[in-house]
Amino acid sequence: MSGFSRRYADAVMVNAAIASSVAAQDAALANRADPTAGAGKVGFNHALNYVGGTLGAAMQDDPVHVAWFLSEAQSEDVKARTLALDLTVEMNAAHAFGGGRPVFYSAGSYRFTTLAGMVAGGILGEGKTATILHSTDTTAANLITYTGALGSYSNISTFRSFTLQGQYPTKAAGAGIAFVPVAGESSYMHFSDVGFVACPIGIDFVKASLWKVVNCDFLSCGVAGIQVQNTNVTDSGDSLITGCVFNDPGTTGSAILHKSSGGLKVIGNKMLGGGYGYQLAYDSAIGLTGLLILANNSIEDMALGGVYLGRATGVQQWRGAMVWDNQFGGILANIATDANAFIVDSSFCGNKIIAKGGGTAYGIRLRNVTNVFVAGNLIRGTGGVSTGIEVADSTYVRVGKNYFQDLTTALAQSGNTNFHAVIDSQSGSSVSSAAGWSALGSVFIGAAVAVVFPVPFLAVPSVTDITFTPGSNNGALAGVVTAISATGFSYQPLSAVTGIAATLYWQAGGLV
Repeated sequence: MSGFSRRYADAVMVNAAIASSVAAQDAALANRADPTAGAGKVGFNHALNYVGGTLGAAMQDDPVHVAWFLSEAQSEDVKARTLALDLTVEMNAAHAFGGGRPVFYSAGSYRFTTLAGMVAGGILGEGKTATILHSTDTTAANLITYTGALGSYSNISTFRSFTLQGQYPTKAAGAGIAFVPVAGESSYMHFSDVGFVACPIGIDFVKASLWKVVNCDFLSCGVAGIQVQNTNVTDSGDSLITGCVFNDPGTTGSAILHKSSGGLKVIGNKMLGGGYGYQLAYDSAIGLTGLLILANNSIEDMALGGVYLGRATGVQQWRGAMVWDNQFGGILANIATDANAFIVDSSFCGNKIIAKGGGTAYGIRLRNVTNVFVAGNLIRGTGGVSTGIEVADSTYVRVGKNYFQDLTTALAQSGNTNFHAVIDSQSGSSVSSAAGWSALGSVFIGAAVAVVFPVPFLAVPSVTDITFTPGSNNGALAGVVTAISATGFSYQPLSAVTGIAATLYWQAGGLV
């Protein structure tokens, strides 16, 4: 018998002996529940007062320690972090032992290939920099495969305070942790303070719902930090990603790659470098119907796009995308949709966008969308050809008040039906020269006066959009517009008398 086999057999025997002893004591206490016996005299009733029913049940809630399955040499290797010994057999045995309890990994480095068939429990460590699970696998396999479905709340898994280290780019496929139950779906999983380093995909939620990923780090995950694709029930429960850092997911990888799910909330994360920040790539073979909220994220330096909403296959529409109050920087295509009539009933509001210079940049680019509202965005260009907002081939789109600076084109729209942009007005006053007046019939006309709009209009106002009101009682009557642009206009004052400095108040309306 091998050393591990002997240790495993000893652990089983010890566990059985403890269970037997606990059961005997438990039975003895239960038999003494008669009020005339000892239990009644001390006011203790076993059936009513034991939380969980038995001492054995209480003990079974404690985590399994992977250290129970390690030899002295293996334990020393973990503590020394030398990664000289492979612990795959021992780690798998720990997760198989104890009926799905979580497994605790003390501080150290653990070398393994893959862990297969985890059905419940999870992994607990002592910190992202303290507990390191280092996989040497370079195949397309998942490093950890979770196959349990939600049967009851006892099947909820927790992953906390450790780092999972992979071998990307040598390992080009597979996930750090993948949820692929044999039937049904995994639910209510909770990740907190976990690091995923050099895993092609950090977490792959294949059949999963109602999960949370909080304060985790995804570094150099070349395909995606998190992939979301519920292949079981496409609109099953809302999930949450918050407080996470996604750094350098490869030149074409995504921080978050979303193929299908129920509602998804992506709030307060940092996405830096790589291909896309958030990429929606709808897969019709899976189906997708849930609500999407992207809010308060910082997304910078993406090569392909900041937020991209697209459909890879099929004809299904996505209803209810809300992209609010995010910060974008150093990206050519900051927020964009595909042209597949995919996005419906959505809004893009309050984002701060500093478009990347040196190319053709778009703040917000919407194509073939329906029932969409855009307002309150601050969009600034930094060189190159830049467009603040482009809306094309869309229906029922309303563009509210936005703020633009240093852009080649603030608002571009073409091929739209029922397109509306905010019409706002600006006003001011001007005073003509007292010289240069000439007779014009029974009135007098003065020299041209130039007016600059405080804020440039998005489109050139028409002559009828500018009105005048006399601002003095010395004969000033009105003005005649002689030239107009998006930045200002010129006019000649009219007066009942000649040789005056005529004060006129003006008001101009247009798209701002």
